[in-house]
Formats: sequence, C-alpha cells, structure tokens
Amino acid sequence: MSIRIKLSLAISLIVTAVLILNVVFSQINAVRVQNENIEQQVTNIAKQLAVSIELIETTNRSIENELAHRLKAAAIAVEQLLDPDISNLSNELLKQVRDQVGVTDITLWVLEDEELVTVLSSNPDEINLRSKTWDYWDIALKDVMHLRPVSVDQGQHSTNFYSGPVNFAVSDPTKVNKWGYYYSGKTNYMINTMINTDLSFSNGYINGKETIVKELIKENENLLEITAFDPEFFGKEKIIKLKQGQPIYNLDVRDVMFGSYNYSNVEKDLKLVNQAVSTNQFQSSTFEHNDQQLVRTFIPITGSKPYIISLVLDKESMLSSTTKQLLDHTMISIVLLLITIVGSYLIAELLTAPLTKIMVKVNAISMNQFNTPLEHRSKDELGLLASQVNTMGSNLYHYTEELKKTNDELMSTKQYLESFFNHTKDAIHIMDLNFNIIQMNSAFEEMFEYSSEELLGQPLFRHSEEQQKSYNMLLMQVMENNGISSYETVMYTKSGRPVDVSITLSGIIDEYGDTVAFASITRNITQRKQNEELRRNNEKLSAIGQTAASIAHEIRNPLTTVQGFLSLNKTKGNLPEQHIDLVMQEIQHMDSIISQFLSMSKQQIEHWSPVYIERLIRDIVTLMKSSGKLNNINFKLKAVEALPPVHGSEQHLKQVFVNLIKNSIEAMPEGGELLIHIDLSTEPKSMTITIRDTGIGISEQELSHIFDPFYTNKEGGTGLGLLVTQQIISNHHGSLSFSSELGVGTAATIVLPI
Repeated sequence: MSIRIKLSLAISLIVTAVLILNVVFSQINAVRVQNENIEQQVTNIAKQLAVSIELIETTNRSIENELAHRLKAAAIAVEQLLDPDISNLSNELLKQVRDQVGVTDITLWVLEDEELVTVLSSNPDEINLRSKTWDYWDIALKDVMHLRPVSVDQGQHSTNFYSGPVNFAVSDPTKVNKWGYYYSGKTNYMINTMINTDLSFSNGYINGKETIVKELIKENENLLEITAFDPEFFGKEKIIKLKQGQPIYNLDVRDVMFGSYNYSNVEKDLKLVNQAVSTNQFQSSTFEHNDQQLVRTFIPITGSKPYIISLVLDKESMLSSTTKQLLDHTMISIVLLLITIVGSYLIAELLTAPLTKIMVKVNAISMNQFNTPLEHRSKDELGLLASQVNTMGSNLYHYTEELKKTNDELMSTKQYLESFFNHTKDAIHIMDLNFNIIQMNSAFEEMFEYSSEELLGQPLFRHSEEQQKSYNMLLMQVMENNGISSYETVMYTKSGRPVDVSITLSGIIDEYGDTVAFASITRNITQRKQNEELRRNNEKLSAIGQTAASIAHEIRNPLTTVQGFLSLNKTKGNLPEQHIDLVMQEIQHMDSIISQFLSMSKQQIEHWSPVYIERLIRDIVTLMKSSGKLNNINFKLKAVEALPPVHGSEQHLKQVFVNLIKNSIEAMPEGGELLIHIDLSTEPKSMTITIRDTGIGISEQELSHIFDPFYTNKEGGTGLGLLVTQQIISNHHGSLSFSSELGVGTAATIVLPI
C-alpha cells in the first residue's frame, strides 16, 4: 500500500471518527435533553396531581372533623336523655332519641369478658356486632371503654371519644358512614352515634380522585396510567372482609389508594416503592409490555399520610423525535465522508511526490553508496528532510570508517580479557540472574575438580541445599549493594575436600544500570588460614604460660586443704563426714578449674554455617523461662524485622548467650526484668545484641577485672566463664563489652559482623 493511499486513508479515518463522535454526542445530548423534559413533565404531573389530591384530602378532613364534632355532641345529648342502666332501655326508645338528636342511627355497646358487643340499636342490623375482628377499631373502642387516651392514629379522637374514618357500613355495605363512640363512665354502656354521609361527600371521597386521574391521562398523550400506592399495604395480602355476606375492601386499607394498576409487576414495583419512601427521591424503571417500551416513575408525596404516585409513560413515543434527529445527522455525515475521501487522495498525491526522490537516495545509502547527491529546491519540511538525508549520507561514511577502527580495538581488548580470564590463578565464574553458572575459567575447574560440562547451566552448590541457600543470600546482597569483597568461607570440591576461600562478588551492570549477571572471583586461602591457626595456637600457648602461675595458685589452696585433712586423718584416724564433704568440694572445684582451662587451651573443631541469632536466642529464652519464673524474672525480647544470619558456630554462640543470660538471672536474686534487644548497624554492617538486667550491678573496680582469669564474686565460681565467652566472640571477629551501675543493673553488648 503506497504512502498516498495510507495518507488518504488516515485522513478519511480521522474525519470518520470525528463525524461518528459528533453523531454520538449529538444523540447523547438529545436523549439527555429529552429525558430532562420527560422528568420535568413527570414532575409537573405529579405536583399537579398531588396538589389536587391534597385539596380533596383537606376538604375531606375538614368534613370528617366536623362530622366527628357532631357525633360527639349527639352522643353527649344521648347520654343525658337515656337512663344510665341499659336494662331500662329499648330499641324503640333509641329510635325516638335518634330522631330527636338528628343522627342516622344509635347503637349501645357493652363489655362482656373483655369483648365489646352491641346490645341495643335503632337499626336492628347493628345488633350483636362484635369488634374483636376490627383491627385498630377494636383497640380504639377498648381505650374509650376503659377511659384511656385513644392509642391509634387513624380517625379523630378526644376525651372519652373516638370517631373512625369514613368507611363502608358493616350492616349495609352499600352505604358509606361516619361513626362516633362515647363513654364517660356514667353509664354501663358505650354510646355509638352514626351519620350516613351525603351523596356529594361520598362521590368526593371515593370518586373525586379517580376523576382527576382520568383528566390528567386525557391531557397527556404519552401518559398511560396513574397509580397511588399506600406503602403500608402495597405488596401485602389484601384485607377483604365479609359484611352482610359481601366481600368489602375497606377504604383505609387499600394498597392502591386511587388510579389503576394494569401494568403490574408487584415484586419489582414493591422494591422501587420502598426505595422511594426511604430516599424520598424519584425512582424509575424501564419495562416491556406487549412489545412496547414503557417507563414507570415513582414519586414520593408527603402530606397528612405519605404515599407514592406512579406514572407509566410511553418511552418510544417520547424518544421518537431523537431517533429522527439521529437519522438526519447520519445522512449528513455520510455525504461529508465521501467528499473527504476524494479530497484527501488528491492532497496526498500532491504532498508525497518529493518523497519519491528521497526514497531513491535512501536506497543508495542502503547499498553503501553514501555520496550519491539528492537534488532539492523546496524550502518546506520535505526540502529540509532531503537536506538532512544528504548530510546523513556524508556522516554515515565517516562513522563507518570510525567503526572499523573501533572494532579492531575491541577485538584486541577482547583478546586481553580472555587471556586474563583463562590464565589467572584465581577461580572465576559468571552466573545469570537465576544463579546458574554460564561461564567459568580453567582455574575454577582445577580448584573444585569440576569440568565445565558438569556445571554450566547448574547452580554452584546443587548437591548442598544449605550451602546454595547461603550463597543465594550473598547474591541477593550483591543486587542490593552491588558488591561483596573478601568474604571468607569454606567451599567443597567435587570429591568433598574442604577449601578455605575468599570470595569477591560483584554485579555485571548494563547501560541502563540494571544487574544482568553476577561475577565471582574465588581465591584459595587455605595456606593463609593454616598460618593464622598456627599463630592462634602460639598465642594460646603464650596465654597458657601467663595463666599457669595463677592456675597453680588457685589449685594450691584446695590442695592445701585436702593435704591438711589427710594428715589429720593419718594421725587421728577416720575423718568426720563434714570434713570428707569439704575435701570433695575442694576436689570438684579443682576439676572445674581444669575443665575450663582445657576448653580454652585445646584446639576447637568448628563447623561454621549461617546462624539465625533471633531464633537461637528465642530457643534459649524458652528453655530458661521456667527457672526465671521461679526467681520472679520477666523476659522481654525485641528484634527488628528480617534479621539476616551471621556466619559462625551455632554451638559456641549458644554457649555465649546461655552464659550471659544465666549471669543476668543470678544478678537479680529478688527478681526483675531481663531485656534482650537485637538491632542492625550499617557502618560497618553488623548486628548488635544487648542483654540488660535490673540486678544489683557491678562496681567500676570489679568491671575493670571482669575478664581476668579466676576473678569472680560468685560462690563456687571459677572466674573463667567470661574469659571463654570473650574468646568465642573474638573468634567470630566480634566484640563483647559491659556497662553497669550499682543498684540499677548491668548491660552486656555483643557486636557480630554480618
């Protein structure tokens, strides 16, 4: 595909994208505006309906309040006209009083076994009624009968009086009545007065709202249905009662207060009704009915009694104008796109003509013809490009010549490096980032008795998981710090022979500063180690000579005691038991001194490996906690996270920590706190272990002699424990120091290199 076609296609695609975005955004905006209009229309209808309904409700409440006052006044008048004892009354007398006070009917209620029953009435159909199935009516009537304040919200109530909502009569379900119940305690019956509501009030109460709904649907062509939901009863089983054998759906317990509910989906609509009630905000849902896209909106209405108005609208009809607008925009965009395709091709052909000449020059450069000239006259970007191509050809010629010289120098340097790599006496090997060997020299093969075929592509310590893990940790440190110098350890040859070595590890860095491999130089230091061991033995012999006099003095004292008691036994016979015990103690004391001395003087066979100090100390504390509890000593161990191991003898280091912790416990005869803190130091890279007690402390004079042989303030002590401890720490290239204050405590600080 040529550049001109690509350029024309790119321009066409850009214009296509712009036109599509224009159509999409226009349609989105049109739908948004239409939805806003729909929402505004729904809001206006809801407000109009709510105002009309509230006006009807206000009128009805005023009428009901007035009727309640009339019923109470009539009941008080009836109380004054009738005998307080119901046994002296009759139905005929109630008819006369009814006409006299101007009500539709009068009924008298009595309380029988906590159940209200009608006994006498001016209407025979009202006799023998019972209120126990009348829901909140029963509660209200019993409140009146017991001279309590009425506890229900429905209807109107005052002192000694209750009037329920207008509803269908029990005795004649075709009538809509208003009732009043009065009891002052002066009679043995409750007076029930009733008024039959006139036709105009009945129509306004029952049919007035339906008339408003029909008018609103008639005025709005997209409005299909209006429904008023009562959240208290919607979604629940309908409360339908039999009155004179007829099923009656009382006005005050209907789930649909007014309007129709033909587009019903109770489960989904119930959820949205509850959301509208809880949030007091509009809720909408889209649904299909007979292949027709409809939208139902739920609007919460707050008034004397909160309810939800639901409007069903024809969504397709409302959005039809936006669909027509989308088609118009699409047709215009197609015409503009065709014009763009033709125009962009002509422009691309005009612009790309100079590129042909440039391409000829580039082809010549690719064939090493750097000096072929490119003629150009234009001053635009293509002319500048042609000039730069000419310059590039000239520069490439010079660079090529320089690269030939550089290549010769690199080849010479490579030969020098290969000679050094292959002929040095130090073992060198290179590893990849997975710690596998990728190159080694002949000195490495000779030192470790491996051939390159055996180790290439393999880890160095493939037969020793513990050694490989320790070595990998060193390599991770190289990645972090970019180098480890003169790290001394013991490595093993193929035959298992140990070799003391000094390792220098470094990372091989690329031009971006990233580590791409590891280089290791391993030097055999076995001879040096043997010389150092010989020097240490000489130093030990010297130390033994220096302490020989002290040992002779320390042993002479117990020997004098033993000799004296043996002489006494020779002259006087058998020794007493207490003298024999004393002789045995002195002999044991001499044995302890000799054992400590031997541990200092004899050559130790040490097995060095990575030692995790925190884990080692935790094990020791766990073992010594029981004895600590007997002495009321509380152990506390604090350590920084991710502590690395130290290289040393775990057995000897354990001896050090056991000795120091035991000394701290013995320094707190009355109990106290033993704190062990482990921390890291970067300069130099080392680990610090502090063991601090709250014991009796050590004086400055005693502190200056703390490492002297046979110096001790403990009964039965040899005075060699701290000397041995100091020697072990020294062998690990570390240090041991003490600080103390009388009455406050003592702190032992150990520093070990990592």
